[in-house]
Amino acid sequence: MLSITQKYERIKLKMKETQAPTAPFLPLVDVPTAASITGTSVGTIRRWVADGLPYVRAGAGGKKMFDAADLRKWIERCKERAA
Repeated sequence: MLSITQKYERIKLKMKETQAPTAPFLPLVDVPTAASITGTSVGTIRRWVADGLPYVRAGAGGKKMFDAADLRKWIERCKERAA
């Protein structure tokens, strides 16, 4: 089982790999993509939303979408709380 620090480092690495270095902005991602990027489950992302993770509604179906920068900030806060 991974420690909180190991999980955080894994998440940080995955998010760095998905960030385009020349992009003028970070894209919005849906719940499954956010789970994949952070190395967590869809259920974890939904719990984070219930705990206050910011999201926007996009598309005709009103899907929850996340800004990658918001995900990064959220993970930083989670790490600080766990320390």
